[in-house]
Amino acid sequence: MTIGGYIQERLYSLGYASCGADLADMGIEDAEAELTPESRAAAYRAFVKFVPQLLLRPASVSEGGASISRAQRADIEAWYRQEAKRLGIADGLSPKVRFI
Repeated sequence: MTIGGYIQERLYSLGYASCGADLADMGIEDAEAELTPESRAAAYRAFVKFVPQLLLRPASVSEGGASISRAQRADIEAWYRQEAKRLGIADGLSPKVRFI
């Protein structure tokens, strides 16, 4: 399996289609490289960091009688927060408080 294939399957499991731009936005430089235990950990971390951007996409799309929908937003958010905490990633979904 390639790194790009791994990311695509991860996105698909949440109900999202992926494109080359997603891989570039995640910082995946060589999507065609073979997935190794080391690259898998880095790719998974990049994927988790990318989840807040995914949540900005539409929840469902319908066209010509066909529809595509993704996992529930609340479920994705709960999973993201759990994984971000486990991986030591700053929670990109929590509102940032500014004191003036």
